[in-house]
Amino acid sequence: MVRTKHSADSSPSGPPLPQGGRVKRELAARLLHVAAPLDVIGDPSKFRSALQGRMKRADDLTAEIEAARRNMAAVGAERRGRFPIAAELEALEALEAVEGLGSRIHTWSGTNRKLVQRFLAEDAANRYEVAVAPRLPWRLSIGGLDDAQTYLTVRRGELASLLRRLPKARDLPRPAGELRLAVLRGSGLFDVEVLDDFESRLGRAASRSSWRDVILAAKELVEATHWATFDALDVPRPPRSTDFPALGKHARRAILDAERRRASEAVQIDSEVRLDKGFATVVNELANLRNSHGRGHGRTRVIPGLAQRHVDLAVDSATTYCRFIVGTLSELGALPP
Repeated sequence: MVRTKHSADSSPSGPPLPQGGRVKRELAARLLHVAAPLDVIGDPSKFRSALQGRMKRADDLTAEIEAARRNMAAVGAERRGRFPIAAELEALEALEAVEGLGSRIHTWSGTNRKLVQRFLAEDAANRYEVAVAPRLPWRLSIGGLDDAQTYLTVRRGELASLLRRLPKARDLPRPAGELRLAVLRGSGLFDVEVLDDFESRLGRAASRSSWRDVILAAKELVEATHWATFDALDVPRPPRSTDFPALGKHARRAILDAERRRASEAVQIDSEVRLDKGFATVVNELANLRNSHGRGHGRTRVIPGLAQRHVDLAVDSATTYCRFIVGTLSELGALPP
């Protein structure tokens, strides 16, 4: 048979390509499949971290294979002139290390299979050889080291291919803490030490271990702004026992009353766009986020499901709300000289 560039024998790995005019379309579809991002079930970042862990384990097993080769070679070279019993014991120890590699590689393969089945749909998981058990004995022999290393190298390459196809999360720029709080620093309503503390805590929003404290700091910043509002407008403070949402309602009501007394033109716009209702929602949800995921209430760890975007939302909504309150007080001439 004369082979042409379209013949089935010249196709890439996988089922033979169809003949005729469909060849180019089929090949293009396969190439698109290879390049397209994976449709991951669950959190892609967890899948990415797990894949990196499996690749690191493959590197460790490969290093064990290379060490086993060196040990066997050293034992063979040293057997001459040694006491037979000592030489045999060393040989047995080296052989046991080789045999144990088989079970560890099978365990590694089984974990890989569970991993792709967890994060990929069944039809997608079945496309990858990484989900197939190795054709290696559980008790590996010296002669099987080459096959074992080849298996690890190939399967590690497939894990790397999956890793490259994961949706990539960009490192988005984050506003600096001093920019967030610049308006509050210039207001004269807060002690410098207080704002320094808030800036330090809010600035740790990129660190997962600090998320609970960041959410708490966002809530406390809003609370401090509410208390400062009463002092700026020279109105009586509510009782210290007033809960967080009610405190915000009192502060916004005090601002609205001051705007009306001073015939502020902005009060009309504030009413038309229902800012008070919107801000009440912000404050309530910030309280809910703090109660469910922030530091406090005996909570000692970050609850699964809390993501960077939730923490950013808490910080951004809190600082925006506080800047609006301080800006309104400034327009009313209520800030300290």
